[in-house]
Amino acid sequence: KTGIQLYSVLRVHLFNSYEEIGNYTHHVPIAQIEEKTNQLYYVINEKVDGTTDRLEYALLFRQKYGPPSNRNWERYLAAALAGSWQQKSLEEWAKFLIARDLEPEFPQFLTTKETYSPFLTYPWNAIFAKFVMEKFDHDALVALYKKGTPPQNFHNEWETYRKHLPQSEPLPLYRFQPEFQKGVCYA
Repeated sequence: KTGIQLYSVLRVHLFNSYEEIGNYTHHVPIAQIEEKTNQLYYVINEKVDGTTDRLEYALLFRQKYGPPSNRNWERYLAAALAGSWQQKSLEEWAKFLIARDLEPEFPQFLTTKETYSPFLTYPWNAIFAKFVMEKFDHDALVALYKKGTPPQNFHNEWETYRKHLPQSEPLPLYRFQPEFQKGVCYA
């Protein structure tokens, strides 16, 4: 997909559980990257497959274009190229987030100093990067990666693209129902 060749040895470590990866790396994600030594760490078992995050794309872009403007852009771009993040396709993420009216404003979302949940930033930035890959040239994707800047005049194309993302029925309005719960509370 990228046309980039990795120039050094890639080491991939596969673990059966989060406990195993945590014991080895002192961190417990489903997939982890170590850029300096070209090592990837994945959890793979009958329930999860961390290799679907395709972190090798992050290593390839870093090797060819250097570090991104924001460290997370390596992961966003890897998710865009893989078409998935955290065991869900980007289409599933779009459906989930749109149904909950969790749509960000671009380009402010890319450049803001505010902190958002990674369950917003990763899927939306990956979806946006995928949009840039599909609708603009490779240079626009590299500029997004290196500088965090979207292509010129992307707004109309993005609105059209966003409207064609998978939609689900809006969630019914939740009404809180107080419920007595017997128990002990220590305050």
